[in-house]
Amino acid sequence: MTFVVCTVLGLASGYWADQWLATSPWLLLLGLGFGVGAGFVNLFRSVRDAERREQPDDRR
Repeated sequence: MTFVVCTVLGLASGYWADQWLATSPWLLLLGLGFGVGAGFVNLFRSVRDAERREQPDDRR
């Protein structure tokens, strides 16, 4: 879910910036790239945290 939200927010902000600055389609593509990147970062963090919770704590 966070991957989709990050991608849509990046796409929307890039579209808005393109309309405001008349730089179409460059800021749209940049925003999309940042959104996808942020989505992957959140996805990897979630997977890493889930793996840590599943591993037993053997430091006793």
